[in-house]
Amino acid sequence: MLRATPMFFVPRLVAAVFAAVLAAVLVAGTLRAENGPATAVEGFHQTLLLVMKQAEMLGIEGRYRVLEPRVEETLDLQRMIRVAAGSQWTKASPEERARLFDAFARLTVATYASRFSGYSGESFETLAERPGPRDTMLVDTRIVRSDGPPVALTYVLRKTGDRWRVIDILLNSTVSELAMRRSEYRSLGGGKAAGLTHKLNAKADELMAVPRESGS
Repeated sequence: MLRATPMFFVPRLVAAVFAAVLAAVLVAGTLRAENGPATAVEGFHQTLLLVMKQAEMLGIEGRYRVLEPRVEETLDLQRMIRVAAGSQWTKASPEERARLFDAFARLTVATYASRFSGYSGESFETLAERPGPRDTMLVDTRIVRSDGPPVALTYVLRKTGDRWRVIDILLNSTVSELAMRRSEYRSLGGGKAAGLTHKLNAKADELMAVPRESGS
């Protein structure tokens, strides 16, 4: 059907799809009267699913714009970059930390926008919510795929103020995304916050410039 659509109307159609998806995301956010751990994760998954279903129409820029507010709301990006950067963070000036945080946030959103670039019947399932170490809560989930075995993801959340926010994600209950980032970042940027900031922005640029679109 899209191929028969006059090109004059395509920008309007894309804008309408973007507006509809963003409105659905905002409505889903307002419906979460109580931000429990599982509820926060399920809201995040709902946004990912909406983006996946409209991925081709939105394009990577549209996916980024839809995902950005939900990623920043759900993930405790400040805590995550502080842990991942380690000494590069602690030795940085306030201005350097601000730039490093912005680069990390941008790369995180760009990664989700690039990764969730199509829909093939996937669904998200919440399996359990349970206490974790050091005042955290764990939410066990899985991505059910039509063309392969499920992917197990465990979200680690900690309460900040009145909200539960994700501070780490475990693949198959063992592989810590935050630990992987810390190991990777240690060798980037020559041990300096400015160098790491440059590397993270370069990675985000690469993801946004060469999206992994289906059929491309």
